[in-house]
Amino acid sequence: MAGIGKSNFGTHYSSMNGDGPAIDPNVAVLISEFLQHKLGQCGYQWTSPLISYMGASNSLPPKVGAALRSLSEEFATQFKEQFVEMCEKLNINAENMKATLDGVANELFCEGIKWARIVALFVFGSELAIHCKNRNWLDLINIIAYSLATYISEKLLPWINDHGGWEGLVHFSDGGGMDNGPDRDKWPSLRNIICLGVSALGAITLGAVLTKS
Repeated sequence: MAGIGKSNFGTHYSSMNGDGPAIDPNVAVLISEFLQHKLGQCGYQWTSPLISYMGASNSLPPKVGAALRSLSEEFATQFKEQFVEMCEKLNINAENMKATLDGVANELFCEGIKWARIVALFVFGSELAIHCKNRNWLDLINIIAYSLATYISEKLLPWINDHGGWEGLVHFSDGGGMDNGPDRDKWPSLRNIICLGVSALGAITLGAVLTKS
């Protein structure tokens, strides 16, 4: 399987985005720490190239990372099996990994952005990273981290900044998995997460995602 290691991460990092990706440093560190935590639970110590290559530093309070980990565990209790099944059906490699993640994310947010769906994207990314670790496709984990960081920075960060910044995730977590404001959501509304197919690039779409109860 074609892969990309830390030694040539800089080449991949630049070539995919011309003059370089617009990755927010806080996003880079949040993703790196989250994936390190999830992979560490599986006994694998991963070093994020987002931090080593970018030199990113985290200005977010620790409670943000803690809230993300707590919410991801709560989400996974209901939907882990569906995400694991999706990972099993993917035909992924270094060339199509970013397209795969972008396709999943675009479908996930096709009906709008909500904190619950942002948590779902982190969980899917971590399950995909664990899937790659279990098959010794370790270089692909770097691309997962990069792809998540790029997507969140470019597509989701404006919404996040308009909804309290990452502190909004802490508020969502403190609400017991729901937001009592206009973007109120519950885990039970995250249902019917179905793999509808795999394209030639390995990008899957999700059907009937995150519909209201």
